[in-house]
Amino acid sequence: GYYSLNFPKPDDIPLTWFEEVVNSFAHALQTFSMDEDYNAYITTGREMIQKMFGDDTIWQYVYGIYASVLNAVAPIAGGAVVLELLAGFFPKLRLASSFLMFWRKKYYFSKLNRASLALAKNINFEELGKNPVFVFADAYTDDAEEKEHELFCEAIRLGAICVRDDLTHIKKPRLSECEYHLIDENEFCNLQHLTELAEARNLKHIKNTSIYLYVQSDAYVQIEKQVCIEIKEKLKEKDRPTIIPVKAYRNLVHNLLADVPLYEPLVHKKAPETLNVTILGNGVIGTEAFLSVYWFGQMLVSKNRDMSQCKLTVNVVSQDTEEVFWSKINYVNPEIRETVEVIGSTPSESSGRLLVYNEKGEKNQPYCRVSYTQSNVKTGDFWDDAIEKKRSILNSDYYIVALGNDADNISVAEKLRCCAGKNYLESGGMDDVGKTVIAYAVFDSQLLATLNGQKYFSIKPGGACDIYMYAFGGIEEVYSCNNVYMSGSKLWATQTGKAYLNAQHDKSHDADNKKRISSDNYENSNYNYWANLARAMHVKYKVFSLGWIKTSVFDCMTEKEYDAHCKNVNAQCEMYRMLATASDMSGLTDEGRVKYEDIELKKHCLAWLEHRRWCAFTRTMGYQYIDIRNILEQSGNHKDMRLKLHSCLAEARMPCMNCDDTYIQAQFDASGKVDSSTILKFGNSDKCDMLDIVSLAKKSGDFKEYDYYRYEL
Repeated sequence: GYYSLNFPKPDDIPLTWFEEVVNSFAHALQTFSMDEDYNAYITTGREMIQKMFGDDTIWQYVYGIYASVLNAVAPIAGGAVVLELLAGFFPKLRLASSFLMFWRKKYYFSKLNRASLALAKNINFEELGKNPVFVFADAYTDDAEEKEHELFCEAIRLGAICVRDDLTHIKKPRLSECEYHLIDENEFCNLQHLTELAEARNLKHIKNTSIYLYVQSDAYVQIEKQVCIEIKEKLKEKDRPTIIPVKAYRNLVHNLLADVPLYEPLVHKKAPETLNVTILGNGVIGTEAFLSVYWFGQMLVSKNRDMSQCKLTVNVVSQDTEEVFWSKINYVNPEIRETVEVIGSTPSESSGRLLVYNEKGEKNQPYCRVSYTQSNVKTGDFWDDAIEKKRSILNSDYYIVALGNDADNISVAEKLRCCAGKNYLESGGMDDVGKTVIAYAVFDSQLLATLNGQKYFSIKPGGACDIYMYAFGGIEEVYSCNNVYMSGSKLWATQTGKAYLNAQHDKSHDADNKKRISSDNYENSNYNYWANLARAMHVKYKVFSLGWIKTSVFDCMTEKEYDAHCKNVNAQCEMYRMLATASDMSGLTDEGRVKYEDIELKKHCLAWLEHRRWCAFTRTMGYQYIDIRNILEQSGNHKDMRLKLHSCLAEARMPCMNCDDTYIQAQFDASGKVDSSTILKFGNSDKCDMLDIVSLAKKSGDFKEYDYYRYEL
């Protein structure tokens, strides 16, 4: 342009300086679009240099080389820009075209990361043949970031649609069945996405959908409650979505203790009155493990047609101080510490007040004994120093290793295996010693699969399994259908106590979650969701308490034998579910009649166990006890779900198998309500416990039948 202005050609119509600048700029753009005469740049440029600097100057050759390189680079750069634009356009085009296939279920993920990709792969495996559509929002690829690039490539190989836009700005179908997974690593981003989905502009897209909210803390409760209120105001009941909170690591530990129950080492013991569990680590998994063992470990032991409570001891080992450990537990619920015996601590004046089961001051035994050891298990000090003090730790029946690092967990688990083997040999191979479960967290899924290739270890060559080592916690396990949907827990109880069959599980799961949106009492629905799940997962432990489980993982040395063991346990659980809700023995086989009579004989013990388990679990959810006589005067109800206060968190007297329990009838006033003056009278009775007082105050009729009705077994 400069050359044309200063040295115009005789035959050309002269241009103004502005026209020439724009014309020059247009020619430059044409080089990027591959629509320019590239020779003109070189020849005209050299002409200009000759005119300005003379024929012999070297600058015309320098310019020629420069222009040649530029002419080669320009169209390549232009093509890259075009491809970049197309890369953003075609995923949206694919997404829009997928709406035409309305029969294919759509899964929307708020973020492309390792967690969402692992879940998508597992869903694709479980839904084989249904061809679901996976949509990843906020999905970027950066060649400089190797991990992000690999994730993007894996998602493309999966056939997923990767869109750069935020989840709330992506087009969504109205006809297809949809699921939304708010799965950002920052849980507050997930909460923000939840609120945005509930906005008016997005409501039409979330009708009859499922929204899975990934959180670890309870911060979601207030947000979700408000979102539920807004959705109820704007959508009809039939159109409301279901919102399901997913606490991945809590679910992980729950599934661990359901798949590898705490009672496994006790099945073949001659006198299984005690269970010793050791947890190494005080991180997220370690804390969840302690809370879960606290309520999963409530078991009875069937012995000579008598039932006694299995005494649970939980050892916790961590580098943190004991104060740090208890501060985490007290943050969940300070009543947990008040219901356990802390070994080595001085009992306070109020210690054990929650264990009192009648107004005489008699107490039930603690829910468990807790021993805390501050130590670094990765050093020799823990293994060599003061072995006698740590003998209960090294002689545990069940270990959970969660130190926060795969390498540490694997090495410590191997060390524990050696200690367990030595202990077995030193005991002379006694039946009551040596059956040990070692569960250790391994986040790397490939390592986990390799390690679980050999889970059964025998001390004697060719002998039975003595040590069962189980790696858990891989990312593909944490973010799997079993862990997210809790699909392995097939038994969901209703308020009438009837159990759903396996085929009804999905519908019952959706129904329970639907109530969380539709119910006028959000807190109660939120509680019911978790409580029903916990009740379902504890069924195996009740069946063990009856003495029906005769096999364990220690009867297995191959996966085929393990599958047979699992089928046997599931069959016993199905039998229990059927008989626990049966009204009589009509139509039962001989085996069924025997087991029905067994349940009838022990039903009050099992009901006591269920109440004990319920108390323990409910406390891990943050609920605390309040005296029925205090709350009735204030609210007229026996519980306040918003404040997490529940008068039924009261102890009941353990039934005795050797004597008949006489039901005590409440006394009523003229209006048909319980005469409150009789409550204390019953409270002073030998046949009345603290739970009876709650029952008499809130419900007419037979108090034991209300507390221990058979469907609650």
